[in-house]
Amino acid sequence: SKNLYFETEIFMADVTQSDFFLGLHVQDTTIIASRGADYVGFRKDDGDALLDVESSAGSSASDITSVATLVAATVIKLGFKIVGTSEIQFWVNDALVNRITSDIPTELMKLSLAYLNGSAAENDININFVRCYQEV
Repeated sequence: SKNLYFETEIFMADVTQSDFFLGLHVQDTTIIASRGADYVGFRKDDGDALLDVESSAGSSASDITSVATLVAATVIKLGFKIVGTSEIQFWVNDALVNRITSDIPTELMKLSLAYLNGSAAENDININFVRCYQEV
């Protein structure tokens, strides 16, 4: 029932040719290919520059697509706040972009940053910082 905070700042030269997940996840591997049972975070799919948010509790998932559009060669700050077990607030550049009020995970999760290049060209994600903490 304690609040949990996640924040990161990223930069990508090419915002369309990649997949990523940034947040908290119960799995160690295959985060992009197989969403898993318990997670909360930001997702981007290959072939678009649209940022989605998602959460899952026991394989029951909620996602909201296109909460923001990534811009090439532009720094963006992403964050979420899990408010007890009642809601998850998602923030982009310090502005609240959406909320999820169901499928809020309560299992132990790990900090998870997964990235998959979508083309033969070199496409990187630069992560300037990551903060994650929970109230005691």
